[in-house]
Amino acid sequence: MKKKNILMVQDDFMPPGGVNSVALWFIEALKQEYHLSVLTWDDVEFESINSFYGTSLKATDIEVHRIPRWLRRLIALDPNPETIKKICVLMRYARRLKSEHDLLITATRETDLGGGAIQYIHFPWFASLYRSLYSNRNMLAHKLSQMKYLLSPWRLISGFSFERMKRNITLVNSDWTGRQVRDAYDMDTSTVYPPVLGIPGQIPWEKRENGFLCIGR
Repeated sequence: MKKKNILMVQDDFMPPGGVNSVALWFIEALKQEYHLSVLTWDDVEFESINSFYGTSLKATDIEVHRIPRWLRRLIALDPNPETIKKICVLMRYARRLKSEHDLLITATRETDLGGGAIQYIHFPWFASLYRSLYSNRNMLAHKLSQMKYLLSPWRLISGFSFERMKRNITLVNSDWTGRQVRDAYDMDTSTVYPPVLGIPGQIPWEKRENGFLCIGR
């Protein structure tokens, strides 16, 4: 039986980062049963990824698509290190590739991949923008918000549509995040907790100390 084609859209896979971990373990879980491709910005360095995240990925597991070099160089001129222009470009390219794949998935944020994709949301970053566009009762203010949104650089680059985004199947990392997403967009979510890896403890439970471990970066 021919394997289904899945395209993972992710601006970055390199460590560190919990968002990248979720995306990579999606790939790890799906690589045996599906033909996997990724659309990403930078090189995928499997040795570094596997060492940091505990995955067992290799170049033969996935087909890597990258944005053309000239466009990557152009976006690199943006001095803002927190720019979302990379994912904006990826969204537009992903919609071009949609017809070649059975399913598109992403684990980064709210994304418009043409509708009908699977998106994993860690936090609804566009919620305040959505509310300003669709909750403003003042007609003039509403029109100005719409115009500002439609003419914003990130929207011109991505061609983003909230309506298409809302047609995705939406997974979230916690029930709390799910409530934030539902309150913002009035759409259903399913909670899928991020993967947690660990070495089974060799000390019997009754001999372990009760306590808390706080981890951050």
